[in-house]
Amino acid sequence: RTAEYRWQVYYETLISKIENVKETKLLGLAPLVIARYKALFSVIYNSDKWLTITRNFWNFWFGTLSTGTVYFAYFLIVMETINGTLSLGQMTMLLAAFRQGQASFSSLLNSISTVFEDYLHVTNLFQFLDQYVPTQEKLPTSAPGDVEDPCQDSQPLLSGDNHHTTPPLLLSPPTLGDHTTTTGV
Repeated sequence: RTAEYRWQVYYETLISKIENVKETKLLGLAPLVIARYKALFSVIYNSDKWLTITRNFWNFWFGTLSTGTVYFAYFLIVMETINGTLSLGQMTMLLAAFRQGQASFSSLLNSISTVFEDYLHVTNLFQFLDQYVPTQEKLPTSAPGDVEDPCQDSQPLLSGDNHHTTPPLLLSPPTLGDHTTTTGV
C-alpha cells in the first residue's frame, strides 16, 4: 500500500500547495487530478476502514476477555479467602503475584506487537526498494545518414593559461533575525 499512499500525498500536494495549484489550473489538470485523488482515496479509505473495523472488533473482544479473566480470578481469590481456605496474607500475595503476571503478559504482548510493526515497516521498505525502475536507454549520438557536427573538433574560445575566471561574490540578503548591523549613537 505504500505506492498508493505516495500517490495520495502527490495528488494532495498538486491540489493544495500554491505553487502547484497555479500550474494545475493553468494546464487544466484540476478535474483529472481531483478525479484520480477521489478514486485513490476511496480505495485507501475502504481498505483502511475494513482493517480498522476488524482490528477494533478483535481488540474489543480480547480486551473484554482479558478484563473478565482478571476479575474472575480476583473473585476466586476473594471467595477462597472468605471460605477460610486462604489467609489474608496469602490473598494479598496472590493478588500481587497475579497483578505482576498480568503486567508481564501485557508487556510480552506489547513487545510482540512492536516486533510485528517493525516487520511490516521493513517489509514495506523492501517492497519499495524492489520496485522496478525503468532505466533510460542510452540514445545513439548519431544515426546513419546524419550530418556530422561542424563544431565537434573546433578549438575552445579561451585558450592559454592566462584566462582564469573567478565566480562572482554572492551576498545573501539579511534575515529578519539578523542583528549584525550597528548604529552609532
